[in-house]
Amino acid sequence: MGLFTNPVALNDGVADKTFSFRAQLPDKKAVVGEWIEAAAPLADESKIIVKHDTSSPTVRRRLLQRTINVLLADGVTRKPVTCNLTVTYHPSHVEADVAKTVKIIADSVAEATFVANFLRGLI
Repeated sequence: MGLFTNPVALNDGVADKTFSFRAQLPDKKAVVGEWIEAAAPLADESKIIVKHDTSSPTVRRRLLQRTINVLLADGVTRKPVTCNLTVTYHPSHVEADVAKTVKIIADSVAEATFVANFLRGLI
């Protein structure tokens, strides 16, 4: 079973973006999956990376990463924007306890003014 249904529609606040699972990527320490936005322009390199690192016996690491090359105001140059969600925990933690911590972050990001205030550097 995958992390998402395949394909998955995710909303960026303006429109739905459809991502499809492309491949499991080679990695010596982790299980890595790549989801691509096939409808996006090729130059955008719009994708989501999921990484599960279980190489340590005392720490589990999970990464959800969104990257996209965004057109700058000059209308020609593209530069990457990356957003990560990382969860690190001990393997013996109860999943429900880790989930509660993740849900606090998810709820924080969902606050109405979070994105604008976060990007402005407010604490």
